[in-house]
Amino acid sequence: MCFYIHIMNIHRNLISLAEKTIANFSVPKSIKKNFTEINNDKALELKECLRYNLYRDVETSFLESEEGKRDMENQLIKRLDYDRHSVIPWLDSAKPIKNARILEIGCGTGSSTVALAEQGANVVGVDVDADSLAVAKKRCELHGVNAQFIECNATEIASKLSGSDFDFIIFFASLEHMTIQERLISIKKTWEMLKPGNIWAVIDTPNRLWYYDSHTSLLPFYYWLPDDIAYDYASFSKRYEFNELPDSVPKDLVKLSRWGRGVSYHELELTMGPIESLDIISNLSDFGIYGKCQYIYELLASKGLNRKYEKILKKIMPNINPAFTKPYLNLMIRKN
Repeated sequence: MCFYIHIMNIHRNLISLAEKTIANFSVPKSIKKNFTEINNDKALELKECLRYNLYRDVETSFLESEEGKRDMENQLIKRLDYDRHSVIPWLDSAKPIKNARILEIGCGTGSSTVALAEQGANVVGVDVDADSLAVAKKRCELHGVNAQFIECNATEIASKLSGSDFDFIIFFASLEHMTIQERLISIKKTWEMLKPGNIWAVIDTPNRLWYYDSHTSLLPFYYWLPDDIAYDYASFSKRYEFNELPDSVPKDLVKLSRWGRGVSYHELELTMGPIESLDIISNLSDFGIYGKCQYIYELLASKGLNRKYEKILKKIMPNINPAFTKPYLNLMIRKN
């Protein structure tokens, strides 16, 4: 057993090293030169801020577990690294980020905000969670970048930012955490805010059409279940705390939404118009060496099943953009 664990750790380290090597080769020098680093003291300050705000009510045993340590590492380092090496070059390929006016919906604890702001973007970060925003502000301060933050539900954005003009409006891993009505209202209102030539994007949002929920329940076909059944069926999940959801009395379907439910092209078609008429200009999975290598790794990890399933979706929906056949929605739409 110990030998097996040792081999698995070596495997993870080799993958991590390969990802870093690929990432360093995939980022243009014009972007890489703007990366802002923090010293050990500032890193510890950020870690304490995360502990106080994000992990305040989490048991110490979880933070000391392997899962907890990975979660903290993601918050401290990996999310920012991913955004810098994958998302930022992708966005910049469509429209220069420097001096761009960017509305980031779902800024969370600010990893993506830092990645955008250090490239010279004028960022307005929106999130519904005050604790996450406290971390985002501290993270930006430690990295020496500026951003404006607004605490509100995405449905309030159009009224709070009435008359504002943005080059990018980005839903960053956030649509999946909204109720259906919140999604429809916020997509429609933000789409209406954009001027022709500017870009609406969705990033890291699980695709409802996919057969496996790797985001929330870690169960097959979970996205397809009606909310009432999904709520009760959460008890079969092996995910910490999520499987206790059915114990809530009375049943709280909004809480289920906040954990995360899949999104598909249907919401976009209801709010933006026929999906075939939308100018979908790019899909992150097919962009650059880093995106492609990440995608290939996912295919290998699934032993080819993901690729087979993707082909099935393409057969069923031959006129739909391939971006909607991936496990996660990562796409940009240009307003015409």
